[in-house]
Amino acid sequence: MKPTQKCTLRKAELPELEMKLYRWFLAQREKNMPVSGDMIKQKFIRGNEQAMRMASTVQRTLRGKDAKEQWRKLRECHREAIRRQQKKSGQQTTTTKPWTYQKQMEFLKPYMKNRLIAG
Repeated sequence: MKPTQKCTLRKAELPELEMKLYRWFLAQREKNMPVSGDMIKQKFIRGNEQAMRMASTVQRTLRGKDAKEQWRKLRECHREAIRRQQKKSGQQTTTTKPWTYQKQMEFLKPYMKNRLIAG
């Protein structure tokens, strides 16, 4: 590297974990404990495993929320498909293309009922 070249450090991928590791390192040095590269590596791996477990838990929670939202959308689409196919009295009969997943979602029909809207 030339003397005039500016040197910058890259940003940490896991800044909280690296800060925790740095604090541990400083605490060990204050106690005059020898710290080797292998010790730092092991401490990082253990800390990283904890971080990965926490991230995995968050991902599962998000996946659960996504699944809940997708299920709500499927139910709404099924309800709308049925509503579109129902004819009002005196209305001319027209053929309406069924919704793609209508047959698979038919098991919901016994649980669906119309509510009266007070207005």
